[in-house]
Amino acid sequence: MPHFVYTLQLIDTDVAQDLSRMSPEHQAIVSEHFTYLQQLCEQKTLIMAGRTENPATGFGICLFKAADETTAQNLMSNDPAVAKGVMRAILHPFRLALFQTQID
Repeated sequence: MPHFVYTLQLIDTDVAQDLSRMSPEHQAIVSEHFTYLQQLCEQKTLIMAGRTENPATGFGICLFKAADETTAQNLMSNDPAVAKGVMRAILHPFRLALFQTQID
């Protein structure tokens, strides 16, 4: 099955500079986003997700598998953070070459 990556960035640049500025509404949406990714992981669709440590210049990535690009686009578009306009996302087809089966 093909692999894809989507990158995520907060749309609100003020919040990106200081996460403590995130509104309660946006915090709730980010929580929905995390739950969505957890569900994809449980379904064995999501391979891994994470973010860089510096919110000001940072971004998140989600590596997952999907039957085709249309399915991958739908999966990304249905991420609550994307669908509700808290984060922007860009989809990339991805060729997985090397990976560890266990991370310390």
